[in-house]
Amino acid sequence: MSNLEEPFRLRKRFRHEEEEEAKFIRHQQPWHKNIIDLEYGTYLGRTPKRWLYLLLFYVVFYSSLAILVAICFVGFRLTLPRHKPKWPMKQPGFSFEPSINTEMNIFYNPSNEDEVSVFVDHIENSLRKYGDVPKNYFGNCSSAEEFGYAKARPCVFLKINRIVGFKCETIDKASDLPPEAPEDLFRFLQEMSEENRHGRIWVSCQSNPPLLLLYLPQRFFNVSLVNLARIVEFKSAKESQDDVKQKYATFYNASDFQRIIAVQISNVISNVKYSILCSLWAKNIQQELHVKRPGQRGHGSISFSLKLVDV
Repeated sequence: MSNLEEPFRLRKRFRHEEEEEAKFIRHQQPWHKNIIDLEYGTYLGRTPKRWLYLLLFYVVFYSSLAILVAICFVGFRLTLPRHKPKWPMKQPGFSFEPSINTEMNIFYNPSNEDEVSVFVDHIENSLRKYGDVPKNYFGNCSSAEEFGYAKARPCVFLKINRIVGFKCETIDKASDLPPEAPEDLFRFLQEMSEENRHGRIWVSCQSNPPLLLLYLPQRFFNVSLVNLARIVEFKSAKESQDDVKQKYATFYNASDFQRIIAVQISNVISNVKYSILCSLWAKNIQQELHVKRPGQRGHGSISFSLKLVDV
């Protein structure tokens, strides 16, 4: 060890001893001196000068943090389109009710009122979100009929979402259907008059083993209810509250129930498990026709299982 390093080590050792001694003294002194110590001029263990330094540090730190967050937020808002999503979806979403579990299984005993009420209550709560549905809009798939669950003719509800910036290219004749489309949909379009085939997004459901399926009120969605050119603007200073309510009702409430189709399932044999796949059909909507397991959502399609348990 050189002679130059010796004083440094001595000073370090003495400082350590002084700190230990000061700590010992603080533990031995009365408790009130830990709050205010007039001898050393400290308040809660710090002098006013050190409290000022600490306060300035936190003011500068949190001010810088707030400025950084504000810059990020403003930058994000300036680059966000006003009337359409920045990252739009490629095609509309397709959903299913009653989805009371992740596997989307409809397993129940039609004679068991408790099991039936689980599905009925779930569907009622789901439909309530989409405005005032006309009483007989879904025919026998109504709350008064318990959506067919007590009669072993359960109804499922398929809903298509709106998507901003999407313009659906519809299939207006049977020959435009792709080869993988089900045969019954091909016949359905052939039997429909030409003027009634325009502006439709078609729906098909296939079952294994086969079932009798009834689409209510029709087998298609009107494309005008799916295409959405722009996002609803916020209320301006010149708009009244009634104008705003009417505008939001036009986009989000008044006709929302028309984006729902009920499918009533008949000829169900007890204790047989059915796999059902429902799909959307348009030129620019993709389908995933080989869903690997019930409950899996593919492009433009959705699958679920049905089993009526007879005990």
